[in-house]
Amino acid sequence: SSGMPDFTKFFALAVFDARGFGVAASEPGLKRDISYADRSYFRIHVDDPTHGLFVGEPLLGRSLGKRFFALSLRIVGPDGKFLGVIMGSVDLKFVADYFAANLSGEGSLNTLIHLPSKRVAARAPDFEKTFNQDMGKSTLFSEQLQRSPVGTYFASSVLDNTERIFAYRVIEGFPFLVVSAIDEEDFLKDLTKALPRI
Repeated sequence: SSGMPDFTKFFALAVFDARGFGVAASEPGLKRDISYADRSYFRIHVDDPTHGLFVGEPLLGRSLGKRFFALSLRIVGPDGKFLGVIMGSVDLKFVADYFAANLSGEGSLNTLIHLPSKRVAARAPDFEKTFNQDMGKSTLFSEQLQRSPVGTYFASSVLDNTERIFAYRVIEGFPFLVVSAIDEEDFLKDLTKALPRI
């Protein structure tokens, strides 16, 4: 009734001890007999004790097979001793479903990309097929982002070779960017309809 989203549908919490073993979670499925110490969301707080909030790359969950990105913080005791990590996971299927519900046409797409890794976090359509695909060789990274954190351009997609008109924006203060695109033919059709008849 408040208009706020139900965070339990796409956000979960987990706590790991100093060795990376899971000790508590807000949803079932956390494997407590294996260490997650090799995961970037844990390792960063071991390697750099001064690091604050970590926002990670797209990952495939070991417990439930979910595609997610992590937000994590270091846990310390009163004496400053490292006790472990608390991690929040954002379900990227939820993001992709939201993108799919807001496509502008049959040939359009919406994409969330993790900037440091240059990898697709969520895309509609073809979420599972394009998940974690490397976008480093795309026009977006090789040219556009060198000029501006926001813009539009025309290019062929590195994922499906379809020519589209792209619009993108880096999310300020967050290591992600959002890209929306429309098929060139669809754009011209919409433009023709919008122009006044002479």
